[in-house]
Parts: sequence; C-alpha cells; structure tokens
Amino acid sequence: MWSLRRVTLTLFGSLFLATSSHALDPLIPTPPATPVITSSGEEVWVSHTGDNSTGNGNINSPYQTIAKGLNELNPGDTLVIVGSATPYAEWNTLTTSGTPANWVTIRGEDSNGEKARLAIRVTIDAEYVQMKNVHFGASPQTQESINNSKIEIKSGSNHLVFKDITIDCEQSEGNIRAVWLDSGVTDVWFKDMMVQHCGYKKDNLPESQVTDCAGICIKDNQPQLGKIDNVVLDNVSFYQNVGDGISGRLNVGRVYISNSSSVGNSADGFDVGGDLVVIRNSVAGNNGHHPEGQHQGTGFKIWSQESWLVGSVAYNNVHSGTSIKPLHVGLDKAFILNNTFASNSISRYGGQVRTVPDWPPEGGSLELYLVNNIFYALNTSGIVIDNVTNSRQVIREERNNYFFSEYDAGNYPEPHWTWDNAIHQRDGLFNVEAEYYFDELYAGGPWSIVSGLGQQTIGEAYPSELPDPGFNDLASWDLTPLHDSLAVDAGADLGLLTDIAGTPIPLGLAPDIGAYEQVDQDNDGVSSVADNCPLESNPGQEDLDSDGVGDICDDDQDGDGFSWADDCNDVDGSVYPGAPESKSNGIDEDCNGYDLTIDIAEAIYFPNGNKLEITATSSLGLGQPGMLSAQGEAMTWVGEIGGLDHWEIRINPLQTNPGSVTVSGVEGSETAAVTVSGNGNGN
Repeated sequence: MWSLRRVTLTLFGSLFLATSSHALDPLIPTPPATPVITSSGEEVWVSHTGDNSTGNGNINSPYQTIAKGLNELNPGDTLVIVGSATPYAEWNTLTTSGTPANWVTIRGEDSNGEKARLAIRVTIDAEYVQMKNVHFGASPQTQESINNSKIEIKSGSNHLVFKDITIDCEQSEGNIRAVWLDSGVTDVWFKDMMVQHCGYKKDNLPESQVTDCAGICIKDNQPQLGKIDNVVLDNVSFYQNVGDGISGRLNVGRVYISNSSSVGNSADGFDVGGDLVVIRNSVAGNNGHHPEGQHQGTGFKIWSQESWLVGSVAYNNVHSGTSIKPLHVGLDKAFILNNTFASNSISRYGGQVRTVPDWPPEGGSLELYLVNNIFYALNTSGIVIDNVTNSRQVIREERNNYFFSEYDAGNYPEPHWTWDNAIHQRDGLFNVEAEYYFDELYAGGPWSIVSGLGQQTIGEAYPSELPDPGFNDLASWDLTPLHDSLAVDAGADLGLLTDIAGTPIPLGLAPDIGAYEQVDQDNDGVSSVADNCPLESNPGQEDLDSDGVGDICDDDQDGDGFSWADDCNDVDGSVYPGAPESKSNGIDEDCNGYDLTIDIAEAIYFPNGNKLEITATSSLGLGQPGMLSAQGEAMTWVGEIGGLDHWEIRINPLQTNPGSVTVSGVEGSETAAVTVSGNGNGN
C-alpha cells in the first residue's frame, strides 16, 4: 500500500512552521477565559404565583413579574425566575450593572420539570451580567414586532456571560432574530447554547433580506460607538434558522468560536469577520438546504485580516464548504489546518474552500496556508481561487493535504467547469485562469503559484489521483477515517493536542490528515481511546490482570511481575520463576521444569552416636544415585519402594543437632524438622 507520508507538498515559503514541529498550537490565538463569576448579594425571586404588591422577593414570597424583579436588583444580586409551562410575556430591560467582584445574575430555576420560559425580548444595557438556564420561546406578533430579537445587547455593554440558554423561535409570529449585539459591545461569552428556527421566514421578504442574520447578529449599526470586540462562542449550536447562524463582519475586532455547530440553516452556517477570527473544532453542515428555500449556503464564511479555521468540518453545504474573504486593503492571512471538507457545493461557483475578493471595493489580497486538510470534493474543485484586477489571492503554503474527487460527467456535463480540479483559479468574471488537476498534484507535474511567485514542481507521489480517503459512514456524515485510510498517520505534526471529538493527537505514529483522528486503529470495533490494545485487534478486550493493558499486547498477562518470555505460564499469576511450589499437584509453579514431589520420610539425629540419618522419596522415578542431596551431600538411591524412589544418607560424625534438614534435587527442595533419638546408637 502506498504511504502518504511520501508526499510533502510544500510550496513557496513556510511562515508559521519555521521552528519546531510542535510550534504551531501555542501560536493559534486563544480566547479570553470565561470569567469566574463572583457575587455577594441577595436573591430576588419571581414567579407566576407571586405578587408585586404583597411579595417581598424571597423564595417564599416572590414577585410576579420580571420587570419588578429587575427594578429591585443591586450589584451582586441574582434574579431567580421560577420555571413554568406558561411563558413570561414581558418586554424587559436590565440597566443595573454588576462589578468585577459582584456580578448581576439572571438565573432560571427549574420547577416541576419546567424551564423558566421567556417570550419577549430582554435588553441588556449593563456591565458584568450573567444569564443562565433560561429558555426563550414563541411570542405572538402583537407583543413583539417584526425584525426583533430575543436578546438585545446595547452599545457599551461589556463583560456578559450567557450560559445554558435555549432560543427557539419556531412558533413566533414575527421575523425574530435570536441575539443582537450593537456597536461598542465588548467581552461577551456565549456558552452551552442552542439557537433554532429563528430568522426571516414570515413575510416573504426579498432574498437580500432573507440571507441576513438569524441567530447571533454582530452588527455594525453605529460604528462611531466603537468596535464589537472579544466575542466568544463555546458549544453553541445553530439549527434550521432562516438566514445565517451567526453573522457580522464590519467594525468587529476579535471573534473566537469553538466546539460549535451550524446545521441546516437556509443561508450560511458561520458568516463572521473582524480583525481576527478563530474557529476551532466546529461543524457546518447542510446549510442552504431548508424548507424555506436556499439562500446562499456556505459552511464557514470568514472575512478577516487574520483567519484561523482549525480542526473543523464542513459537509454538504450548498454553495461552498468555506469562503475566505480579505477584509481590508492590504494583505490578509488565512490558516486552514486539519479540517475535513466533504461534498460541499452544488454550485459551479463554489468549492470546498473558496477565496472571494469582493470586499473591500478597493481590493484586498489574501495569503492561504493549507496543511493537513481533506478535500473530499466529489463534483467540484477542492480549492477555488477567484481573482479580480486589484485583488490577488496567494497560496503561500500547501502540504499534507488530501485531494479526492469523483467526477460524474452524467450529472455535471458542463465541459469547461472542471469539477474534478484540485485547485481552480478564476478571474472576476469566472473565466478560468488556471486549473490544477489531481494528477498534476500527485504525479510530479508543475503548476503555477499565483501572483507572480514563479513555479514549483511538487515531488513524486502517486501515479494518479489518491483513492477515496475512506470515511466511517459518509451517508450519516461520520467523517472519521477508516483504519486503513491513507489519511491515517499521514499528517504534519502541528502540535495540536486534540481533534474535533476531543481525541488525543496523535493516536498512532503521526497525526492524521483531517479533523478526526482515526479512533479504531486496529479495526476491532473499539475506539482507540478506550481500546486496551489500540494497535492489535481484540474485540473482547480481555485483560486477565485488570491492569488496563489487553492480554494480546500485555508482556505480563497474569500480572505476576514476569514477562511472557520468562514466565512458563503467563495466564496463571501463581506460576512464575521462583514461585512457592505446592507438592505433587502436577503443576510446575516455580518454572524449573518439574513438579515438586520430594518428601522427607525421616530425619533422625542420634546424639549418642553423633550422626544424622535421612530418608527421602521422589516420584520422578529416575532411580539415579545423586539425584537428591541432603545438607549439600549426595544421597544414595536404595531402590523403589511402594512406587516411589528412595534415597538415604548417613552423616557421621555430626556433633550437634542441625534442627532441620533440606533435601534438594532438580525439582526443588524440601525442608523438615529433625527428630532426636534419645536412646539408640542409630546402628
């Protein structure tokens, strides 16, 4: 079988891998840590069963409305909203700020299996606020205007944490967005959050509006108020929204997204930009496929001066898996590392990764760094590079990538749109400037690096295209590579610690190409993370000594401290070299080759005669003089008596009683106490 490790696809330059092989991971920008929430205030309780007039706001005498509770908050206080099947249909604004040491908290309290349900918008116009365990649901149009949002964050608000929040707009009457951030909002964390069925879907709006934001909207509506900065998403899911899952690009600083997903939205999964965008270990799939229609449908659309897409998956998105766009006049950079792009784009304008220089109008340029990615292109190009007159896109580094295509001329008959290109370069009118076929990449053929950087001949690799990378279950979009995939152990070591599923990198000899480490390296049906013999097939996971190492790969199966090479029986912990022998049981416990059968029939000391007489037996039946020795001296064989060989010895003179005697032979040794004869001479 070919080894992909023969392939080193390094082009011009090596900007970010110039030092050690583990230099990359610390260089990937990391988000600010989620704040540790502290507070020392009071709890203010709200319940449908409470009373604003007679209640005092404690657990036993709550207020009735959220508005009343909010009005009573001081820094450090917590508003507790009691859960109910009936939603709280109020339009509320929080203006009480916390402090770094005393945050204000809005917390839902589950009651009889019901969450705290809010139907109308909550506006945050404050600092140091936490909201957690709250469900936003349907609201009638009479109470919430069209084009509204469930959570609005006003300009100047900062240090906000939203945790365990669900926003489901399915039954809402208006075109409801989930979250809206005004200009000047900074330091916001969204964690463990679900946003679904929100967006523009009720009023048959034109497509230009339908593609607007549906989930989290980072919007530059008042740039004079400053940038939106330090927006962090961790484990946030966007599902079947009409519009983008998350959207925002202009007048934005830093955006960090990790462990998140955006699936089944009508427009783009993640459409986000800023000075810095970092997306790690996230999934964008089936975007553009929606009952309300197809509105673009790119998995990851990133507009940024510095973009990082690491350890992520884009699958079955209508337009492109990933679209990278320069954000400013000058040179932007995009690092595309350890991702899996599968079956994206049914559009002739898309690809698995596409660069689109349609912003800014003055023209921008983009450098791409592509390492350890799987481009499972099927009927489209792996990488599409679009250039215009004043904007050029450059592949600065490309190596250890896995390109695969299955060109289907029957379904895609257009002759010139080269659906099976690895890299496809076009001008602003989509005219082909250059095409780099798979066999050119993997048969030593030359291809051009754009923007006048010259030509580079890629080293010898495969005689033609790579075979199918081999996913575990493409039909269900399980894109874990099979154990015999050529992507396994074929990646460059970038110092990444875990894959998208949290699996350690590497599991094998080297990192795998793509977002997933192969989790069943020996193909025994047990994940390598849990497999007690990850490199040797053992479906039953047998582990005799319960040491966590499976028997098939354990040098000491029985845990007796001796390896199988030295142990005469490595499945019995009582058998090992030097083990105590049990006599005449047919088992060689001490691994000397014999069962111990020696018995000392008698050992008598005669003090009057100063002598010691010893008689011993053995079942070896060899009948050879010298087979046994006593006290270091050879015994004499006297014959077979009763089926046992007998040996005798007389030690004379012996001035003192030894107390005990030891008889030894090839089978081991036996010790017995000496009996003293008080009146005989021993003759």
